[in-house]
Amino acid sequence: MDEMMEPLQSTATLGDWLDLREQMRATELLLEDVQIAPADITTYWAISAELLALLQESDEYLEQRRDDGPAPDDAEIYLRLRRRLTAVLAKAQEIGIADESGEE
Repeated sequence: MDEMMEPLQSTATLGDWLDLREQMRATELLLEDVQIAPADITTYWAISAELLALLQESDEYLEQRRDDGPAPDDAEIYLRLRRRLTAVLAKAQEIGIADESGEE
């Protein structure tokens, strides 16, 4: 069956969450170690702020998940955060920051 046609799982696995958090941290490290053109500095700060918000939201949710178990909308929360991270990475590529594969 096509993956796109499969029903959404009610929860993301803890491994899924930890992988997403690791990707966020790797993106944070990448953003800390780049030279930004002056024309892109506003975009860079917007990307950085969004990434910090994502990390905080993810950490808070994982703490709540550890204490109370997965929320009923766990999969939706996971997908929403994953999409936001994808948008951050796309915006970073627009200003010339390479993704983890090393491509610009």
